Amino acid sequence: MRANKIIIEMMIVWGACFVPARSYAEEVTRVNVQQAVEMALIESEDYAIASNEIEKRFEQYRQVKSGIYPQLNAESSWVNNFEYPESAAATINDYSLGVGVKVSQLLWSFGKVSSAVKFAQKYADIARLQKDATKQDIAYAAKISYYSLVLAQNTRNILAASLDNAEKNKSLLEQRSAGGRSSKRDVIKMNADIASRIPRVNEAMSGLDSAERSFKVLIGVNIATKVELIESFADEYKRINKNKFLVSLQNDEPTLKALECGIEASSDVVAINRAEYYPTVAAFGSWDYKGIGNDADIGRKNLDNYGVAGIKVSVPLWTGGQISAKLRQARIERRNAELELKKVKKTLTLKLENAIAKYHKDIETLQANRQAVALAEESFKMAQDMFKSGQVTLADLNDAELLLSSERLNMQNTLFNINITMAKIEKISGV
Repeated sequence: MRANKIIIEMMIVWGACFVPARSYAEEVTRVNVQQAVEMALIESEDYAIASNEIEKRFEQYRQVKSGIYPQLNAESSWVNNFEYPESAAATINDYSLGVGVKVSQLLWSFGKVSSAVKFAQKYADIARLQKDATKQDIAYAAKISYYSLVLAQNTRNILAASLDNAEKNKSLLEQRSAGGRSSKRDVIKMNADIASRIPRVNEAMSGLDSAERSFKVLIGVNIATKVELIESFADEYKRINKNKFLVSLQNDEPTLKALECGIEASSDVVAINRAEYYPTVAAFGSWDYKGIGNDADIGRKNLDNYGVAGIKVSVPLWTGGQISAKLRQARIERRNAELELKKVKKTLTLKLENAIAKYHKDIETLQANRQAVALAEESFKMAQDMFKSGQVTLADLNDAELLLSSERLNMQNTLFNINITMAKIEKISGV
């Protein structure tokens, strides 16, 4: 069994010797928060879909705008009347041929087409704003994933250090045992304490692995690639200006801007439906070269030129209330759009104020965490020194170490909350 293990280790070493020097560098990706956001945007299908939606709506705008330009169509036909009754022989020939061109131009529609063009333009603008909102969502998700990985790494390190401290405590206990001052009960209890910490370390390792995989998938990095985070949690955090973010919410937040644009678009829909009451005036013209005959080859002598030009006025006289019903629906939709903007603005403002308040409270909590960690470190060191001289019990020493690890974890959670809350503030305000 040992021989197999040695052979495997030799194969690993031998294989490593033949790996190109730059291959390791290629398998390591070093990223900071901003780079993670940029990579997540590139990888995101939702962001690509939002980009495609902009292109689609621009084509819809072009489609609607085409209605203001002349419409030109060509047409040709060759007809064989292969069966007809004798009674119709005087008026029907065996063959007919026609070639022609038709043109039409809208002259006036009382704002029907122009309002439709404005609506299509605003519809395209909404797509651009929705893409900005999608970008905000992806950036927020990338930051959460990044800071979750930082927290997972720090948690793993703290719990591993806690296990290491327990091992050191065991060494102190063994030193005391050598002097005849420790019981078998203390040794068993110490071993049990060490064993109880191992599952937490393993759980932290599992959490780290999960957070790392999620982060790699989000930024589009191969699972086998090693990721190194350039940034960790900052050492200091300052209070922020609430008014700055509230102003940004009012002026720059893409969801609110999209809703405002939607209200303008709904006004265009009202104008479109109101214009249905009025006439539509269009010019038209056609040129045809056609004729009939009893031979498949009609012949030039049977073909003649026909030209037509005119003005067409279409007036809705009675539609059974259809136009008025559509107009009322459009006005209701506009009122609903205004109410939706008011509701969302109120909701986002409340969320932003709550997030800012939480951010400031977390900063205060962080100061308390730092003080608690410093005192716990001092208490643990003191407990170690006193344990060496037999002034405190093993339980006191373990409690001091567990308190230190617990306070370190609490501080990491507070740091995580601060960064996540800041990311939320930036998302809500559109910064």
